[in-house]
Amino acid sequence: ANVNKTAEERPGKRPGGFFASRFVQMAALTLVLVLCFFSAAQVYIGGLTAKQLVRWGLEKKVVFLTFDDGPSNYTAELLDILKKYDVKASFFVTGSDENSLDLITREYKEGHTIGVHSFTHDYAAIYSSDEAFWDDNTKMNDIIEEKTGMRSRFMRFPGGASNRVSMDYNIGIMTRLAGQAAERGFEYVDWNATGDDSGGADNPADVYKNAIEGIEEKPAAVVLLHDTHSYTLAAVEDIIVYCLDHGYSLQPLRKGFFECHHRIMN
Repeated sequence: ANVNKTAEERPGKRPGGFFASRFVQMAALTLVLVLCFFSAAQVYIGGLTAKQLVRWGLEKKVVFLTFDDGPSNYTAELLDILKKYDVKASFFVTGSDENSLDLITREYKEGHTIGVHSFTHDYAAIYSSDEAFWDDNTKMNDIIEEKTGMRSRFMRFPGGASNRVSMDYNIGIMTRLAGQAAERGFEYVDWNATGDDSGGADNPADVYKNAIEGIEEKPAAVVLLHDTHSYTLAAVEDIIVYCLDHGYSLQPLRKGFFECHHRIMN
């Protein structure tokens, strides 16, 4: 056999193979660096607050849809609407309807934020003393843990931190409870927009009008709604569509993302 083959006849590396392999290596390295950049950018953006996202033009407006007093017999349909538009919301739950408590599990599994509202929502009882309030809060958080496997670190005071009704039962209690919430690891959340669906609005048109007016006034809007009224349920889809059509970002609450506190009146 002739072993004195020319370079062109020998098997193995072809001319230009070194440069081709270097090109592939450089392309792979570039791809890795690009992926690392975008991953780092996502982590960085994920650490920004709602106000920073809007201020720096990363979001046009941030809207938090929050629902109090449920779960109820309207909550499942509400969750269907949220799922239809892939929107995440926040639920401040109570123990008022024991037959609907399993819906807390669905809320959690579908990516919504769960917060403690109250077990009884009985103003006279929960605002009678600091101890009574936290006993009620713990009872509701125990249920949340049972349904989700996690204890919530979000809460909303019945009536909001600015409520005056607590004055009828205990002077200064809201000031004390607000301070104790942080000490206990809670982030309490009030609202700066509302559908007024537990006040003067008792039809879908008014709930929608009130919510949108509040949203338009704020770069970051925490909207108070209740998943315990049929007319609220009828308004929610239109509220979502309005926000999406106007390029607003609908977000669930998360720790440190946006602080919404009322002025404490008691």
